[in-house]
Amino acid sequence: MNKKRLWLMLAVACGLSLLLPVNGLKAAANTTTLAADTIIHFANGGTNGMDIVVAAASTVESFTLTDEVGNTKLVFELDTGSALHLKSNGRKNFEDSPNVASTDCTSSSSYSTYDYTATSDDYTLTITFTETDNCPTSSGSPGGGGGGGGGDTTAPTISSIEATAKDTEATIVWTTSEASISWVVYGGTTAYGNEAKTAVYKTAHSTTLSGLTPVTTYHYQIKAQDSSGNASYYGDKTFTTLATSTTPTPPPTTPAPSASTPTVTTPESSVPSANLDMKLAKRLTGRLLLRVERGGEIWYVDTKEYKRYQVTFANALFVFQKLSLGITDANLAKIPVNGTSETGNVALRNRLKGKLLLQVQKGGAIWYVDTKGYRHSVTWANLMDLFRKLALGITNANLDKIPAGSL
Repeated sequence: MNKKRLWLMLAVACGLSLLLPVNGLKAAANTTTLAADTIIHFANGGTNGMDIVVAAASTVESFTLTDEVGNTKLVFELDTGSALHLKSNGRKNFEDSPNVASTDCTSSSSYSTYDYTATSDDYTLTITFTETDNCPTSSGSPGGGGGGGGGDTTAPTISSIEATAKDTEATIVWTTSEASISWVVYGGTTAYGNEAKTAVYKTAHSTTLSGLTPVTTYHYQIKAQDSSGNASYYGDKTFTTLATSTTPTPPPTTPAPSASTPTVTTPESSVPSANLDMKLAKRLTGRLLLRVERGGEIWYVDTKEYKRYQVTFANALFVFQKLSLGITDANLAKIPVNGTSETGNVALRNRLKGKLLLQVQKGGAIWYVDTKGYRHSVTWANLMDLFRKLALGITNANLDKIPAGSL
């Protein structure tokens, strides 16, 4: 994956997030429902740092983002009945084309809104907004009294940051100078790739990052936004996870060898071969496994040697390089995408169940074929959420019966 690409972040209040290309690529080929309180955060362009909030559930076929000098455009593809509801805490003025709706700039509100419901299929709606084009602000408070206009323009200050790391998780605490929603982006490099969010306006914040890899350095950055839409961020920081703690088992007491008792040397192994269950390993070949007794670790059982490999943000690239099967666009098209009603090539679907596929003709895109023969697109944005969704829960005892692979 080219890490130099620019990304648009969709951060959902419940903690889910999605990274989308900002240079005119579609967000989805099928109908997409944007949940209420979804935040469209613009990380670059003429509206750097601006947030647009989906005020209520909105349904679109797809949308794209294009950056131009001094302004940004959102282009939505809508079918009949598709509803779009947007809100800007910074009171941005939404300029649409064609002119089918107007921005609600109610002066007593701290935000502006835009609402439109499509009345025909294949409808294209373009919305343009800039950093300087805002709704007018009232010159005084409602009902008279003192005070000037302009509103709050000061972003919250982030301070008192502390990170406490364990082997597979880390807790980060921080404070903001005013009540704010706040979030942490983190990952193995300054490209980050994952996010944990607090969706409540407050000054004392805390979040726990789980599913981490032991003895690994992680980069993280904290961002905050107040109720007026003023956003700020703190520079890159790091923490290093600890080694997994183990309690050494004393060696058994054995009698000294005698002339009649030969000494036998047993090769070292994390799991004695007598405890391995190859029938279980073969039955779970190609499956994603969720280690339910240890913080939700994700494991994948390869389809050749029936070995298990842990999947994390830090090692995912190596897992895909080692275990993926190359596939052409033509053959990939014969495997239906999850959520569609297509049949595709049944024989090919059955043969590739449980496989990780490398789309060799499209920049190395990764796909996973589930147990029903449908393929799922795997990206840095959806990696852990997608794999957890598709994973089968497994106990420590049963996971230890599957031989561990080495990257």
